[in-house]
Amino acid sequence: MHFLGLAGMPRRIPDYPDTFALWNAVASCGAFISVVSTIVFFVLLLDAFRSRSKFAVVDGSPARYRKETNVSGSIISVLAIVGAPEAGQIGFQLPASSIMEGIVTLHHDMMFFLVFISIFVLYILVIIALRFNTNKRNPLSHINHHTGIEIIWTIIPTIILVLIALPSFVLLYSMDELHNPFLTLKVIGRQWY
Repeated sequence: MHFLGLAGMPRRIPDYPDTFALWNAVASCGAFISVVSTIVFFVLLLDAFRSRSKFAVVDGSPARYRKETNVSGSIISVLAIVGAPEAGQIGFQLPASSIMEGIVTLHHDMMFFLVFISIFVLYILVIIALRFNTNKRNPLSHINHHTGIEIIWTIIPTIILVLIALPSFVLLYSMDELHNPFLTLKVIGRQWY
């Protein structure tokens, strides 16, 4: 769609010139893939919620869980205690270091911003769609190209980005600090081998 726009394809028309046929086919395939992947995502999400395992508290600590099994001391129970991934798991694994605890906390803080902004934008879109259609006169025409509003909707996202960036930089730099590591492991990945 980006390249169609750059090439000057008009929008909202039932037919288009043959010049745009290739990129229109690419955009149509992309839209189809997007719809199919969204359906697959929701099917997998529903399956994960249905097959959720029951957990029990181990040693009175709410942070450590084990999968309920009839075999005591099994490998599955031990791995679940140390935070191994489990089938149908949606959240993070249990953190085993302070860095991972920081990553989980940063994720939860970012999700607050993400959910709040998504709900706000959805609310604004619904209000605009319901109140300002082509059949009615636009009551907000007097604030078109309003400098004050444009400054506000530039400054507020900038403040939100700074609030997001500061804790992420602190976490990023704390990940680089190593003090007397017990074990140093170097891993090299090759993509095409």
